[in-house]
Amino acid sequence: MSHDLTPESAPSPTEPGTSPEAGPGRSTRVRPGTIVWGLVVALLGTAVVAWGQGLRFDLQLASIGVLAAAGAVLVVTSLARSRDRTG
Repeated sequence: MSHDLTPESAPSPTEPGTSPEAGPGRSTRVRPGTIVWGLVVALLGTAVVAWGQGLRFDLQLASIGVLAAAGAVLVVTSLARSRDRTG
């Protein structure tokens, strides 16, 4: 069984929002959740480095603040995306 790609069946590399690696019809747009959780991990790393340098802070309060902010950003981006889709 041969799967030859002809110029007509190959995805166009110039189509916006797609790439040959993503497959036809798949968007290469970064999801808001990926950005938010990346920022949470970066903040956690920064907190570990600060803690190692001698900065002391309330870990429970900082965790609550970071998770609350991440949740709020996820809700706002979800609402913004749903508004974009409806018009």
